[in-house]
Amino acid sequence: PWQGASCTVPGLPTYSSWATYCPSNQGDLVINSNTTFTVAGNAANQKCWNKITVNSNKTLTLRSTNYSYYIDTFDIANNGIVNFSPNPATGTINLYVRKFVGDKFNGNQVFNTNNKPYQLRIHYLGTTGLTMNGTAAISAFLIAPYASVDVQGNFDYSGGIKAKSLACTGSGLLHYDESGDITTLSDVSFKLRNVNERYR
Repeated sequence: PWQGASCTVPGLPTYSSWATYCPSNQGDLVINSNTTFTVAGNAANQKCWNKITVNSNKTLTLRSTNYSYYIDTFDIANNGIVNFSPNPATGTINLYVRKFVGDKFNGNQVFNTNNKPYQLRIHYLGTTGLTMNGTAAISAFLIAPYASVDVQGNFDYSGGIKAKSLACTGSGLLHYDESGDITTLSDVSFKLRNVNERYR
């Protein structure tokens, strides 16, 4: 059998408790008009929200790359949009969420198609299964160590997903991108169908 340090494969990441990240927060935020907001600093009253609601036909644009966004509950209406526009343009936006209302987000709502996958990292700290669906494209790395992730519909996903379990159903596409750090699998059973490898 193979032995030695080179055979050590890291498992899923672990996170601190939500209370550690956000012992307090800025309360609730309702997006009633197109809004861009940034994170001013690393203090809880600067980076943490209890709930953010994006109403129908409104766009919330997130830009901060120096500090992460922490949202306990994220509620995106069916026609609401969350757009990502890193500042600087080569930076990475880190989004920590404990709960997506409806336990899903739709690719027609969450946009990151103009950036590299590594420029959006979604850290899902919830334990309830998360569904990603829609007829849309997204570029991101999703880390969900405590929950199952189900990619459905005609989702065209570029980046990487690290989750407690991962299922892909429907006609969706998953394109693994080597620009991130989701490069290892450990203690998993999997079945692949219709896999294509392409070089860029």
